[in-house]
Amino acid sequence: MEDSTSEGIDTHLVPQYEGTPEEQEASQKQDSDIMEDALDRAIDQVQQSRDRGEHNQPEIAEGLIGASRRNGGVASSTDWRSELADRVTRVSAGSESTWSRINRRRYVNTGVISPSRIGSFNRIITTWDTSYSVQQYTGLVDDITAEAASLIDTLSPSSGAMLIQCGNYVTQVDEVMSGDEYRDINVDTGGGTYMASSVQWIEENGIDHDIHLIFTDGEMDKTDCRICAESGAILVLVKMPCAYYRRNLRESGIDFIIANDDPLAA
Repeated sequence: MEDSTSEGIDTHLVPQYEGTPEEQEASQKQDSDIMEDALDRAIDQVQQSRDRGEHNQPEIAEGLIGASRRNGGVASSTDWRSELADRVTRVSAGSESTWSRINRRRYVNTGVISPSRIGSFNRIITTWDTSYSVQQYTGLVDDITAEAASLIDTLSPSSGAMLIQCGNYVTQVDEVMSGDEYRDINVDTGGGTYMASSVQWIEENGIDHDIHLIFTDGEMDKTDCRICAESGAILVLVKMPCAYYRRNLRESGIDFIIANDDPLAA
């Protein structure tokens, strides 16, 4: 191995493809697809094993998580609550700050006491997928609702927050000014999953907002994913979708978080 260091330990091997640039690109894409398919199958196998109550695959699980973290896959060592808080607070563009209230999340996560921003947010929109495949996870739905309510209180958006209920289409819209009001809203169960209906409703009604969080299971077709991705929405998923839907999410380029305390699903 020419020019290697530390007996090859620091050498990164990059595949070299033969042929024209177009043929090289096609070969590279084929290899990438093969690796993605293998990763998808491994994730599905582990998840199926867990669903059956089997816990005899620690080596697969450990290797899968490690590979995903190294290669930018689906697993993450970051707590989903921290990821959600990071996505929302990153949007803040305000410059006025105050020491009147400690930034609780930053203190808990990093131990750093720093000022909270005020007047940084105008409106936060959240969309809840009302389909049974989402609402059946009652404990996780409650956890996500509590986190969203906490973010509303922490950021104090000047125009409040909006909660949209959506299955195949928008069924209910509520506007709130506090986390308590947000928690008091009853989310119904029913309908399918077409989150683009929420995006289209927002656009049709000219609702200005700083961030749009969609709470769903990610069982979305390509058109649904594309429309949501183009709108800049962020998905918060109650579970790891199957390989087919993961591919739709990946190809759309949409940002998403797996809201699950199971490290395999994070």
